[in-house]
Amino acid sequence: MDRARFRDEGTARVAERRLRQWEIHTSQEHASAQEEAALVHPYIAISRSVGSGGRTVADLLSQTLGWDVFDKEIVEHMAADDGVRRRLYHLMDERRDNWLDAILRPIALGPGALRNDYFRRLRLAIATIASQANAIFLGRGAGLLLPPELGLHVRLIADREQRIAAYAARQNLDTLKATAEVDRIDREREQFLTGHFGSVRDEAERYDLVVNMSNFTATQAADLIESLLRQRVPLVQTDQTTAQAAPDAPPGE
Repeated sequence: MDRARFRDEGTARVAERRLRQWEIHTSQEHASAQEEAALVHPYIAISRSVGSGGRTVADLLSQTLGWDVFDKEIVEHMAADDGVRRRLYHLMDERRDNWLDAILRPIALGPGALRNDYFRRLRLAIATIASQANAIFLGRGAGLLLPPELGLHVRLIADREQRIAAYAARQNLDTLKATAEVDRIDREREQFLTGHFGSVRDEAERYDLVVNMSNFTATQAADLIESLLRQRVPLVQTDQTTAQAAPDAPPGE
């Protein structure tokens, strides 16, 4: 089985497991008043430069907090699969009129973003995830969509040479090919943010915290993010029931 197919199957497996858990929880007859009132659970949204170690930091936070990591592949799978999308709509309580607008923060979107079918599906997926459970989002602009007071929006950066070396080692590439790939991914991510949000990724004021990973280990960065999250969102609780989900996540940056 090639790596791409393995990753796709792993992504679908993780998405299916989370959907089942949410559906079981939603079907229970008695939910607490607090759960019914909560439109968005506490979250962490991580934006990162390729090769800066964002996936490692997200996995460490997942192990500590017991929260699942929702990366680009999982979110896009939920957004693209018609069957999954129907289940996402069904999960949302019928009593929540205009729930999507209530969850997502008002922002200045890029040209034509709301007319883009992919972006509408992406917003639905992110909003549904945030309404169902505490979550760690890795990419896809989640921190620009969700209410800022209920989570932490983090940017991870690193020296370009360090990022290229890390990417080359992870993908088993020579420096020249790794440099081209890092530059390509950087361009694609910037185009995504500019096209859909009218913003560029390195506008520091859009983040609660910017961490230079050239000066911190992944463990130090995860500890810093967790500490700041608990100060920012006092109701954050560790959910050990989901802590076992992290190892099943498909490999990624």
